Amino acid sequence: ILRLIILGLLVIPSWIHALLLRKKDKFKINVSVKRWCSIVISLLGYKLNVKGLENINVDKSIYFVSNHQGTFDPAIIIAACNVPLSFISKVENLKLPLIGSWSLTLGNIHFDRSAREGNIHMLRESARRLKAGDNMLIFPEGTRSKCDNVSEFKVGSIQPAYLSKATIIPVTLNNSYAFDQSKPKSKLMGVTFGKPIPYEEYKKFSQEEVSVYLRDIVKKEIIEC
Repeated sequence: ILRLIILGLLVIPSWIHALLLRKKDKFKINVSVKRWCSIVISLLGYKLNVKGLENINVDKSIYFVSNHQGTFDPAIIIAACNVPLSFISKVENLKLPLIGSWSLTLGNIHFDRSAREGNIHMLRESARRLKAGDNMLIFPEGTRSKCDNVSEFKVGSIQPAYLSKATIIPVTLNNSYAFDQSKPKSKLMGVTFGKPIPYEEYKKFSQEEVSVYLRDIVKKEIIEC
């Protein structure tokens, strides 16, 4: 009940802020979104343990590849990250009252996973944005695990990195599914940013090989809370 009350009190001011920010540059948007995400996490009694921020210090656009444990994973990563980023999301999220509004403000890429045209649009638009210097986040499992397991990464999800020659950074979420639990065992959540993998290093390998490699990196950082 307390969680619903806190979130309810934040809905209107957060929604208004999302609309006002829409015409600002990505750096101002990032500062505000990061602040809102951090406020919600803190008010609900959760804490973030962030590792590997030094790995984000690269001079090219970054393709963040993360495991997916819970509903609020994008917000958790935004709160932890020190650079602006947008993420790739299913089109259904646009219908969610507050999440949809912030998604438009962040410039997220929404696509219909069930349609071939939607997947092609996602790949092309992600590559275009990365080439333009934007950082993108994707959850290659395609759905939430709601636990510590890491499902296989969809091979096609890595393609935008190849098309744009972006640097890949694997991201590991720990215990982020606690946000979806009424009585979590622990309210400490972890975000680990792995070492950057430049295009020059992964271009010699197939997308399938890189997908397996990234999943292995993420799995090694999973810690049961």
